[in-house]
Amino acid sequence: MDVEIKIVSREQIENSEHLVDELKSFCKTASNDMREPAHVNMYWDNKPNTLYSQLFHQHKYDEDTGRLFLAYIDNQLAGISGAYTYADESNTLICGSRTWTMKEHRTKYLHGNHLFPAQFEWAKHNGYEKAYLTFNSYNQWLFEFLQRISDGKATAFGLSNSDTYKQLQFLPETKIINYTEQHVAVKYL
Repeated sequence: MDVEIKIVSREQIENSEHLVDELKSFCKTASNDMREPAHVNMYWDNKPNTLYSQLFHQHKYDEDTGRLFLAYIDNQLAGISGAYTYADESNTLICGSRTWTMKEHRTKYLHGNHLFPAQFEWAKHNGYEKAYLTFNSYNQWLFEFLQRISDGKATAFGLSNSDTYKQLQFLPETKIINYTEQHVAVKYL
């Protein structure tokens, strides 16, 4: 499987009608996947929780604050993940923001093998000391799943786990990030 990662800022997105259309289409498909609680983050509107709002109104992925990471398989946008500077700790990059993988690609480890390593490398290259992956309460199962991988435990029959998660430290206590209680996994860079 050939995966291409594009790293883009809000400014680059705004200057590309193709990228705007591609993200709008991606978000429309993602927001219709109502089995996933995070689908509400993918609506293409200006509600504070949406990717659209983070991009165009909150400016989380501006040139000086972060980036949006796009994963392509066969030239089709298959997954996204945002990363931005944590306001309370300027040496920390929040990774995995508005993360979504199209359901047909969810067993391909797009995030663990491609998007998160690209975010960690970008963070290191840009002088950050650590990166946070954060998990809302409805994604506590995912936090625990990644802990199992980090502990070297099997998670899925016949699939190898991503080594990316083996380098994470999982905080025992939750943190309030962006006014929301979250579980946090830390990658020291």
